[in-house]
Amino acid sequence: MLKYYKIFLFVFLIIFFAGGCEFEEKNYIRPVPIALEAVDLSATGFTAKWKPMLGANSYTLELATDDVFEEGIVNSFPKVINDTLFNVENLEASQTYYYRVKATRDNGDTEYSNVVKATTDGLAPPKVLDPDHVTPVSFTAQWQPVPEAESYLLYIATDIGFASILEKYNGFETTDTTYVINDLTVNQKYFYKVKAKRGKATSDFSSTIFAPTSELETPVIQEATEINLTSFTINWGEVSGATSYLVFISTDPLVTDTLSGYGPKEVTASSLIVVGLNANTTYYYRIQAKNSLTPSGKSEIVATKTGQLSNPVAQSASDVQINSFRANWDSAEFATSYTLDVARDPNFTNFLSGYRNREVVNTSEVVSNLLRNTTYYYRVRAKGFGSSSDPSNTVEVITTSFASPLALNAIEVQPTSFKAVWQPVSNAHSYRLEVATDPNFTSTLSNYNNVSVDDTVKLVTGLTINKNYFYRVRAIRDSILSGYSNIISQTTTDLSKPQMQAATHVTLTSFHANWQPVSGAISYLIDVANDPLFTDIFVDYDNKELTATTLTVTGLDANKTYYYRVRAKNNVAISENSEVGSAKTSAIDPPLASAASSVTMSSFQANWSAVTNADSYLLDVAVDPNFQSLVPGFNAKEIFDTFEIISDLEPATTYYYRIKAKGLNSTSSFSNVINATTAQLPPPNVLNATHHTVFEFTANWEEVTGATSYLLYVATDAAFTQVLPNYNGKEVVGSTATVSDLEPHNTYYYRLRSRRLSKVSDYSNVRAVNASIASGCRISEIEISGVEREVFTYDDEDDLVEKIELFDIAGPTTLMQDFSMTYNGSGQILTATRREWNGVVMETTENWSFDYTSGRLSGIAKTDATNGNPLSYLQFQYNDEGMVSELLFYTDATQVTLIDKETYLYNTKGQVTSVEDKDGNEIKKFMYNNAFNAEALFHPDIALMLHNATGGTNQPIIHIHDLTYYQYYDSGTSAWKNFSYVYDYNEKGVPVKIYANNGIPDIIYEYEDCDF
Repeated sequence: MLKYYKIFLFVFLIIFFAGGCEFEEKNYIRPVPIALEAVDLSATGFTAKWKPMLGANSYTLELATDDVFEEGIVNSFPKVINDTLFNVENLEASQTYYYRVKATRDNGDTEYSNVVKATTDGLAPPKVLDPDHVTPVSFTAQWQPVPEAESYLLYIATDIGFASILEKYNGFETTDTTYVINDLTVNQKYFYKVKAKRGKATSDFSSTIFAPTSELETPVIQEATEINLTSFTINWGEVSGATSYLVFISTDPLVTDTLSGYGPKEVTASSLIVVGLNANTTYYYRIQAKNSLTPSGKSEIVATKTGQLSNPVAQSASDVQINSFRANWDSAEFATSYTLDVARDPNFTNFLSGYRNREVVNTSEVVSNLLRNTTYYYRVRAKGFGSSSDPSNTVEVITTSFASPLALNAIEVQPTSFKAVWQPVSNAHSYRLEVATDPNFTSTLSNYNNVSVDDTVKLVTGLTINKNYFYRVRAIRDSILSGYSNIISQTTTDLSKPQMQAATHVTLTSFHANWQPVSGAISYLIDVANDPLFTDIFVDYDNKELTATTLTVTGLDANKTYYYRVRAKNNVAISENSEVGSAKTSAIDPPLASAASSVTMSSFQANWSAVTNADSYLLDVAVDPNFQSLVPGFNAKEIFDTFEIISDLEPATTYYYRIKAKGLNSTSSFSNVINATTAQLPPPNVLNATHHTVFEFTANWEEVTGATSYLLYVATDAAFTQVLPNYNGKEVVGSTATVSDLEPHNTYYYRLRSRRLSKVSDYSNVRAVNASIASGCRISEIEISGVEREVFTYDDEDDLVEKIELFDIAGPTTLMQDFSMTYNGSGQILTATRREWNGVVMETTENWSFDYTSGRLSGIAKTDATNGNPLSYLQFQYNDEGMVSELLFYTDATQVTLIDKETYLYNTKGQVTSVEDKDGNEIKKFMYNNAFNAEALFHPDIALMLHNATGGTNQPIIHIHDLTYYQYYDSGTSAWKNFSYVYDYNEKGVPVKIYANNGIPDIIYEYEDCDF
């Protein structure tokens, strides 16, 4: 590609100079590459990209942790690259990097490109697991590994708030995902949580796991006994002092996702029969002893596999045709169905479409759509109790070249002849007929031993009167013979066949078969069947002999067609069959559907009249009058009464029902159609909110009978035009719901709709929830117990802090420091004057001037109030989310000489978790709870003026949540100092006192105009 760029450039220059154009060297702008945004960002790297540059031979890529590429150049960079992208690897997680690129051409290197910023992803928090190997004085903490993590930080405390952290385990670092915690107290509650770490970056905390020690020994698990298809017995050794045992059973080896009813199941014995399992399935279980104090550790995990179904035995195929055959197999004990495989190869790698794990409920299946004269293989597995057996033996079957003929009953039967008849076979050229005196065809007639026939009928002559003969036929095409047809038996006779007459006296279950008498006949033989080919003849009417010419056929099903034929008989012969007669029995009457009753919003009762001879009724219920969309469970549902309650329906919906009567092995026609419309779903009655705190309240309502859930709407206006995104029809159950993540100063409104299936009610009444903190609520004083107190003076119009005074607690009127502020009309701070005293002598006076850019505080210039000399300049930089990302300290507003820099790292909740200095060293760490931070009542830009003992001193950010844990690096002692905080809150969840430790005094808040 570079070659073609060079050719293009050469041609361009020839054309340019040939045109007589002139330019001065000083006007030539030397091109540089264009760096593009990074892609494929992960916790350990990204792909740097740039646009190709005309005439470039290669590129040099620089990577650094600072955007001026001075002190933060990453090892092994710069790199020379012959492409327009590069995969940067082995980086720190949650770290911001900068890269730029220059091109190398024949005439030298270009300048560097623009600088691109790329921040690697953060680490995911680990997923912690329940403790293992719990003893009276120890347990094993465990968690799942986090991709790209190099180590983990383990925290263990005796309280869930982690105010009392064990000294050794306050961020204990380990590279394993398990750690044995020893030297613990018997029957003590412990809690642990973990962070993932890579380089200097750490993840958020994992969830917290409860890990109490126990005086009980861990049960000793034993092998399961009495194992069968769907159950087994769990056994374990008894534990001294245990009053019961907790049994955990799962299908995963870690026993995390337990079976329903076994997560855990409490028993008092030392064994348990586990039932209702799937066959041929491995289950994992463990035991925990329990008494009134704390449970023991969990036992080792034991695996047990349930029994397996026995394999079926595949039998030879039958009914083999050119394009089908019937696969057969023996039944297997306990099997509820079978799965059939059919393939073109014995290894079953080339399955026949539709015949891989094909489920069959019988012990045979017709396999169709096959190729002629082709070899196939089949096998079968038993299925039941949620499992399958191993495959059966394999059976081979070869389809025929073409179809076998279907032999029909002989016609024109005479004393010494008859005509053999069969159905034609497509593409057959001729047929081969065999006639014999035995059904095995060992004694074939010489003139009819494989005789060739060009038609589908052949006159067979030279026979003996009243003798039984057998015939069969094969088709032939291109010298290829088909399989044999079925075998037809025929006896010669001199009797005429009977002439049939119409059936009479037809009822629900019987009719009279009639025929004319035959001369010479002394009796008649009658067949009655379900089909006109007489393949399904009734046992009681199979060759039934009688002397009359009429027969009452009884024991029949209603509304069904039957077929019958008759042969005449004398002492020496039997005639050929008569023509086939038929008769259809009467149908039972349909029911009369009547109006629905007991109609509610979720059900109604369908009603109909009783029908004589009906044993039951078949009920259809649909949502359309054409019954195209049937209600599940009501597609010909069998009912043994004249009514049925249809439930679990949708409100305000029209349903339709119809009925058939069932009896005498038949069904009637449909009844008339009845429609029924369910009642409307009412909205709930909404009650006043309860448990109202700063960030949440509990919405309450009266439940509606029949409603399965409710849709909750929460807005900041009574007209619900400003609905909260998370509560715009949020589906809830029960009669209460917690509404959280609220703004303290907002008034909220909520209402609900009832829901059942796809239908919802109208809106309920509306309830208002007043702001948890009144709009004029403010802090009047902060007392740092035993040290000092900070007093705040506000203007009466905008509730803005005009003055902050810091008094010595030992001398309540002794002023130590104060701030006086002025504001513009937009509520932004213009100036602040800071004064500081030593007793009664003023030591320093500073003027602070505030700069804003696009509505954000961008800088604070500090000058000496006495001479106007600059003292320092604080510059604020923000990330893409509008949060302070860096605070830079300069000597003055020219921002030339950088004194120091703090970089702020945030978690996903927008809370600062750590602070780094200008060298990238971590110097502060923070943790928070979900409670309200009282200082959030202040203007956010006075954060640097507040003086408190919460570890937040001189931080440029006020969080809306309370600080619970703070660490800072003491460079004097080269060690971290740790502080944790416990709060007292009023009923609205607003802190009134902070209890600190490690030498930090308590803090007491005083409020005014807050309506608490």
